[in-house]
Amino acid sequence: EDKWVERTNLPRVGHEAWRRFLRRNRSAISDLAMGQVYNRVTCPVCNHSSKNFDPFNMLSLPFPTVAEVIFQCTVVRRATAVNCPGTLLRVGRQHHPKQKQVITGDSSPPSKQLVFEQYIIPMSRLADMGDLKMKLQNVSGIPANRFRVCKKEDIVTGCGEGDNIS
Repeated sequence: EDKWVERTNLPRVGHEAWRRFLRRNRSAISDLAMGQVYNRVTCPVCNHSSKNFDPFNMLSLPFPTVAEVIFQCTVVRRATAVNCPGTLLRVGRQHHPKQKQVITGDSSPPSKQLVFEQYIIPMSRLADMGDLKMKLQNVSGIPANRFRVCKKEDIVTGCGEGDNIS
């Protein structure tokens, strides 16, 4: 067979090598995204030359790159007179209903009532949790080191309209 390769013209040898490859590897992928390359390697010491056709695959698919990721964040905090001025009264202080009450700082004790605040935060896809905490700090006023971040997952069940859940 090596003598046949040496005395046969190169296009014919390439065609035969490809035919043999397809006999073992026939698929839509090989039809669309594969080819062969001719290699010739020569030894620098003895000048022996080796020639062969090697298959290769090349399938280039464009993947869309997402520059930003959108986080929907829910901040849960205890209500205070500062973050809920219309609903919580200051303990131990009486004020006239028509008199404006100016609140500075977080001087009232937190109540047992929870406040849920929703934020939509666009972030670079390369950002980390520290970056997210800093952005939340900027929009909520809560120091970044006070955040405890949790992932919320929506679990979808296989219940349809006709299914009854007891």
